Amino acid sequence: MAKTSTPDGPSKTEPDREKSEQATESFLIAKPGIAETKIANCTPTAAAALALRSKINRQALDYWIRIRGERVMPSRADLDPLDIRRILPNVVLIDVASDPLDFRYRLIGTKIASQLNNDHTGKWMSEIPHQKPPSKIWSSCETVVNEKIPMTTEVPYEGRNKDFSVSEDIVMPLSADGATVNMLFVVVDFFSRSVENL
Repeated sequence: MAKTSTPDGPSKTEPDREKSEQATESFLIAKPGIAETKIANCTPTAAAALALRSKINRQALDYWIRIRGERVMPSRADLDPLDIRRILPNVVLIDVASDPLDFRYRLIGTKIASQLNNDHTGKWMSEIPHQKPPSKIWSSCETVVNEKIPMTTEVPYEGRNKDFSVSEDIVMPLSADGATVNMLFVVVDFFSRSVENL
């Protein structure tokens, strides 16, 4: 079985490396249930308190709701890097293509990139073996596109940083025309084994 060297530790077999990468990149898996509906309908403070533990993710959701205003969802043009400079390292922007549906990584923040084994910037999910349909990542993105509401999940972290135990994400839709989702605004945070990032 082929082995690969990693800068952060001993060699891993290819299946082990793929398993680790899949776990690390599961930040787009959405949990089913009532939280997504409440995020869509609550005030920013109530939604954050109900659904998110991470301070960064609560800030991101509050920001998304604020720039959305009375619309169903905001646009990419509404995002101002100066407004979100503290969370930029945790941001992932994903282009949404239709006919056929696909998702392309436009931007991956430095904190997220440091946890991944491969740089997916510019790549389509359909080109990435463990992310193409019917993967959970793909299904999550498709659900946000179809339902036009933010979704969140918390999953065990199994990436390269042994200090992290859990990752939490918030996936939020963006629309250029106010009706069709053409981009996903994703923010991911990580929880330490020793200190909760609340």
